[in-house]
Amino acid sequence: MMENNQVSLVSTLSALSIHSLISLTIVEHNIVKQFMQWVRTNVMPVFKNDVTMIAIEQPKYLFQQIDYSQKDSLIKYLYFQNSDSWSSNSIDLYLKFIFKKLPLPASCPQTIDLNSIDSRTRYFQVLKTVLRSVSSYEYVYEDLVIRSANLLIAQSLDLLVYYHLNKLNESNLNQVLEQGLILQALGTMVNKSIDNFKDLKPMYLNLLDYFSAEMLALD
Repeated sequence: MMENNQVSLVSTLSALSIHSLISLTIVEHNIVKQFMQWVRTNVMPVFKNDVTMIAIEQPKYLFQQIDYSQKDSLIKYLYFQNSDSWSSNSIDLYLKFIFKKLPLPASCPQTIDLNSIDSRTRYFQVLKTVLRSVSSYEYVYEDLVIRSANLLIAQSLDLLVYYHLNKLNESNLNQVLEQGLILQALGTMVNKSIDNFKDLKPMYLNLLDYFSAEMLALD
């Protein structure tokens, strides 16, 4: 290629460098045009196909295919798991909760007893292995529960904590998950007398268990 009026040898050429060959008297104009046409016809489609293949790469886990905006998508997944821990009404309530259609207080719930404090500390310790830059549990809760448009990212973080604790055979797994973002948000719901409210917690924990089992199976 031409660089500072000197010819430089390179292992590959950019499109601009190929086009600059036209200015060299030793290369015929038509040959350069034919070569560029060949690149556009035979080389570029290969790269485009590679990009397309990356873009449409299938999700690694089955649960990643759930479309939470479609109730039937979640039902299909639960049927696949042979789960009987749900009803149509409880799924409706879960989706309303996840998409924040139910009122939640605009503050992070506080812990009082020592066991809850220890569990929340443990949850946050594991969470920091994923989100290294976060400063506090309260900051994460406010960002992903209070200010977020939905609770799907919060659910994903709960899953990662659940998965890591499972790998470590954590004896206090359920107690730690009680301090998870979703169950803490669930505990702050204003109207707990609505139908099927009591079904939300076991259904959510079952979902985490199914999701985590898929991840552990492919470790």
